Amino acid sequence: MTIFGGNGIIWDAEKNTILCRFDNGRYEAKDKREIEILTGFEGVTLIGEDAVYEVVTEKPKKEKAEKKEPKEETSLNEKEIESIEEEV
Repeated sequence: MTIFGGNGIIWDAEKNTILCRFDNGRYEAKDKREIEILTGFEGVTLIGEDAVYEVVTEKPKKEKAEKKEPKEETSLNEKEIESIEEEV
């Protein structure tokens, strides 16, 4: 988190919305983009910072599902077919 000092509201022209609103002359920025914009903004002063950014360089690995081997097909001989037909 980085704390900035200033007054009023700062407009984000790129996103066409409010970037930040100073509360009692202070604004706590947590977003990296906000910090970059406010750092170079005229009339805004840096009061303090203790930001730690975690950079994720790779996607989390998904567990692979076990592949099931297809069952081996077998054929019935004539005697087996006749016995099944008799049961039905």
